[in-house]
Amino acid sequence: MDFKYRENYTIPVKQKHFREILTIQFLCLKAIAKKNPWALKTHLIIDLTAGPGYYDTKEKMGSPLIILDERKRRNLYSKVVLIEKDKTNYTALIRNIEKHFPSGLNDYLVNIECGDNREIIKKYVHKICPIQYGLAYMDGFGEKDADFYLLSLLCDYYKRVDLIIHCNCGAIKRSVGVKKVNGFSKKMNLEERINLIYPRKKAYGLVRDPYTQWQWSIFIFTNWDAYPKFKKLGFFPIDSPEGQATIKKLSQKGTKNENEKS
Repeated sequence: MDFKYRENYTIPVKQKHFREILTIQFLCLKAIAKKNPWALKTHLIIDLTAGPGYYDTKEKMGSPLIILDERKRRNLYSKVVLIEKDKTNYTALIRNIEKHFPSGLNDYLVNIECGDNREIIKKYVHKICPIQYGLAYMDGFGEKDADFYLLSLLCDYYKRVDLIIHCNCGAIKRSVGVKKVNGFSKKMNLEERINLIYPRKKAYGLVRDPYTQWQWSIFIFTNWDAYPKFKKLGFFPIDSPEGQATIKKLSQKGTKNENEKS
C-alpha cells in the first residue's frame, strides 16, 4: 500500500497524527466515564519517554505538550505523568511547560519525573485497578526505548489503560540475537515482543504502515472493541490480512535492499 505520508513523514507529521489520535482518545474517555459511573473519574495519562517537549519544526509541540494542550482543550479530568530520563531534556521540559502551560507546574494532577521509567512507574502501578481508564504513550528514538516488557507489566495493573507505541522496528530487526536489553532476550523479534501484550493482555491491536528505511511504525493496543480504526492515518487491525502482512514484514530479516524499500 502506497500511503501518502510514507515518503515525507517528519516529526511534524508524527506529532500531527499523535494529536489526532489523542483528540479522539480523550473524547472517548469522557464518553466512557459518563456512561460508566463505576469507572474512576480521574483518567491516567502517562508519557513514558517525554523528551524536551518542544521542537524547532512546524508542529512545535512534542508529545508532553500535546497531551497538556489536548487535556485543556477537551477539559479532560486526568492525572498526567511525564517521565524523561535525560536531565538536560527534563530541564528543557520544565522550561517549556512553564512557558506554554504555566499552570501545569502548579497542577497537583501533573507529575513531571526525571529518571528511569521502569523505576518511576512503580510509584503509579503499585496495585491492580480494573476501573482505571487512560492512556500510556512510548516514543523511543531507538530499539532500547521500545520497551514492550514494561508496557506488558503496565497491562497487568491497568487493563483499561490503552497503549500507543512509536517504534523503530528496523532497529529491533537488526539487533535480534545480539544481547539482552530491557529485561528480555534480544533473540525475540518484533512479533514475539508484541505477543507479550497482544492478544494475551490487550484484545485489539492496530499497526501503522511503516515509513523510512528504519521502518518506523505506530502500534495501538486496547481492550475496547469499538476503538477507532484510524484507517485514514494508515492503520490496519493487527488481525487483518494487511495487519498480519505488516507485522510479518517488520519482524523478519531481509536483505538490505528489501528493508530499504519499506
